Amino acid sequence: MRLTPLHAALQALTACSTDIGLLHSALPELSLRDRAQEVVQQAVRGHVAGAFSALEERTQAAMSLLQARLTVEEPQQGDW
Repeated sequence: MRLTPLHAALQALTACSTDIGLLHSALPELSLRDRAQEVVQQAVRGHVAGAFSALEERTQAAMSLLQARLTVEEPQQGDW
């Protein structure tokens, strides 16, 4: 069975969490759990910000295209 990127990421995070837990047990003064949490939060925030930025760009491009299609030239005085 082939893993989806999400499942692969979750497995990697689980393995990382286990390893950090073991290291934290041996060296609690390093606060590895706290640092790992900060790193994961920053990574997720960066990814979400990038996704929303791309969505905003695509939305603006679509709105510009729609506006261009809906824009009707002003009729000239002789065109009535």
